[in-house]
Amino acid sequence: MRIDGNLEPDQAGEKQTPLLRAKLVPFEVVQCHDQAALEARGGQGGLRSTDKLRYEIWLSNKDQDSQDQALNILISQAKNVFGIETEGKTVGEVVNEFPGKVCLAEVVHAPNPNAPERPYVNVKKLIVDN
Repeated sequence: MRIDGNLEPDQAGEKQTPLLRAKLVPFEVVQCHDQAALEARGGQGGLRSTDKLRYEIWLSNKDQDSQDQALNILISQAKNVFGIETEGKTVGEVVNEFPGKVCLAEVVHAPNPNAPERPYVNVKKLIVDN
């Protein structure tokens, strides 16, 4: 997956928890566990190069400890998943380096009741590639 554009700030849920939303664009299928999706979508593991998936990095609007923990997760993902050098950088500087970065992602398929031939495609998790 490749991050397409900037991480966009947003809020979600009843408590309007802040988050950063990344748009991910698939460019290569490494492994596919869902043979039916693979066949139904032209051999690309249920993904097309025109698909855009989103991945949300949840922050926190609770206490300072929760905010610090959320920022630590963001910094950890930047370094360990996307290979961004984080030492000596502010959170803003790190976030600005996400566009165009590449990562491995585990993608899952969920039934689409409105179009069964086109299941929903969701990012389950990002994978650390060491």
